[in-house]
Amino acid sequence: MDKLISVIIPVYNVSKYLKQCVDSVLNQTYRNLEIILVDDGSTDCSGVICDQYAQTDQRVIVIHKENGGLSDARNTGLEVAKGEYIGFVDSDDFIHPDMYKILSKLLEEKKADIASANWQSFFDGKENDICESRTGKVLVFEHIESLEFLIYGKDKYKISFSVWDRLYRKNVVENFYFPKGKCYEDIVWSAKVFYEAKKYVYIDKDLYYYRRRDDSIVGSDSKYGISERVITDEIPQIEEQIHFFREIDQGKMADEVTYLLYERLLKYYSKCFYDKSELQQILIKLIYKYKGWARKYLHCTDDFYRKMVILVSLYAFRILVIMVCIKNRKR
Repeated sequence: MDKLISVIIPVYNVSKYLKQCVDSVLNQTYRNLEIILVDDGSTDCSGVICDQYAQTDQRVIVIHKENGGLSDARNTGLEVAKGEYIGFVDSDDFIHPDMYKILSKLLEEKKADIASANWQSFFDGKENDICESRTGKVLVFEHIESLEFLIYGKDKYKISFSVWDRLYRKNVVENFYFPKGKCYEDIVWSAKVFYEAKKYVYIDKDLYYYRRRDDSIVGSDSKYGISERVITDEIPQIEEQIHFFREIDQGKMADEVTYLLYERLLKYYSKCFYDKSELQQILIKLIYKYKGWARKYLHCTDDFYRKMVILVSLYAFRILVIMVCIKNRKR
């Protein structure tokens, strides 16, 4: 018999999208599923919709709880999950009918701990724009190779830190919890789980469909085109990930992520360059915090573009920011 897959779906005020999401899981060609709907204190009719599904399909389990955020809802789901395999789906997205059949088969055939697919994003209301455009190629990685693929990608193949386009063996994830009350919660969690995995398999096939919404958690509090959660959540999570890589003696990966953070800080700063604000001051302090690291990295990297970015940021910072401003406006 097929092994039980527990699919954890955090739910909060998504009545507009919830049926499409849950139906895409219920209609999987892989049938042995436990679908855990965690109603995270919804104030719309999302909780009622969850209960309706539980009444019509015995595979659906509903948990109603006080609002604690996405991470807390995922942790709640993990605590009750009985499946040997664990999957996550966000309640405003949906999945390919064969997603769990394909991923579970890869886990079994390759004796892997994690199997993931590619994913495709679409703007809200533009589901008809989705099209298949992948090779179907399968890649297999052992331990540290898995972590390297997560950070660098390989050839034209890349994955994100998000947890929803993949399937995990429960024993690999059961000791890791998401940081409660934080966005960008996948950044550190995924790095630790991939380090824990002995083998990882990837298939270049679009199996998950990610909806882009203007009223998403991150997008709803943006200022100067930057969410405040970038400061409170994203940057601290990236810094924690860098610290984790140094703890496990993966200095090269730590430098890779640090450079990407440094470049990101410059980009964020350029967006609020002409507006004197508290956000601007916070960003400039963070940039200066990494200037010492940048000087050292300048002598380690062979990447000409990165050398130029660091040189200009160190010795002609204002010019660099203006250049980034112009580049952003052209986009």
